[in-house]
Amino acid sequence: MMAPSWPILLLTLLLSQSLSTLGQEDEEDCINYETNDQYRYRFQLPKFRNDVTRLEFSIKAANDVHIALSSLKEEVRDMYEIVIGGWGNTRSVIRRCKQCTNLVSERRPNGFLNSESFRKFWIDFADSTISVGAENEPAFMVYTDDNPLQVLYVGFTTGWGSNGNFQFCGFGLSQINTCEGETGTISCEPQHSLKIYYGFYGRSNTRVCPNGPTENTDCSARSAENEITGRCEGQQQCTIPASNSVFGDPCRGTHKYMRIYYNCELNPTTILTTTIQTTTGSWSFIILIV
Repeated sequence: MMAPSWPILLLTLLLSQSLSTLGQEDEEDCINYETNDQYRYRFQLPKFRNDVTRLEFSIKAANDVHIALSSLKEEVRDMYEIVIGGWGNTRSVIRRCKQCTNLVSERRPNGFLNSESFRKFWIDFADSTISVGAENEPAFMVYTDDNPLQVLYVGFTTGWGSNGNFQFCGFGLSQINTCEGETGTISCEPQHSLKIYYGFYGRSNTRVCPNGPTENTDCSARSAENEITGRCEGQQQCTIPASNSVFGDPCRGTHKYMRIYYNCELNPTTILTTTIQTTTGSWSFIILIV
């Protein structure tokens, strides 16, 4: 007698539903940051997912937009440095370390950037090639590395008399912003748990939680990501107050907020197969342990 197929069908339906739920978690808003003219990389973006090899962003600045592609969430000796609109907004370059030899250079007398309006750019870092281009245009700089560096994080800065307003998109993560004094909650569907990609407490722009002093946009608590990850990673639901009592006060007198970027990931599933013998034959069952 043939074993019934409904247990296998049940497994297929459960997995399909879980994958569909994961797809719903991929909606996100763009991340906005404001920078001053101090040439100092801010690593305040989520770690790239394994399937992401492209960075898209918009920038409003007069000159000297710098992007770092690094293996760590900080400046390292060997990292890709991309300069857009340097030398008075006339030249862009690719380097293999901070302020070192220009490996690729592109000149545009009419400039790359605009201090009055956003310009959109993209950077591809698939395999061993770094490509840089503007929206709806082919790459204007391409560099192929015979010994490619690992790219997991992105840093950004302006400098040399230029402030910047950055907008980063395309990380494929869910996010929550919680104003200081309020409580934030993130949660997943059953059989899923939280994976934290980025945690922040402070202020990086004037748009989020504007009801208070917002002038200081270069303010972040160093412990925020570790604190949020420790509380939430692996949980189905997590509640955290956006409070100085949790994270410390990184900038007194500034109205702050908490930002979390996360995904809901399917919990590991144990599949057991058992066979029951009866007088009329044998029946096979699949048992799911989640």
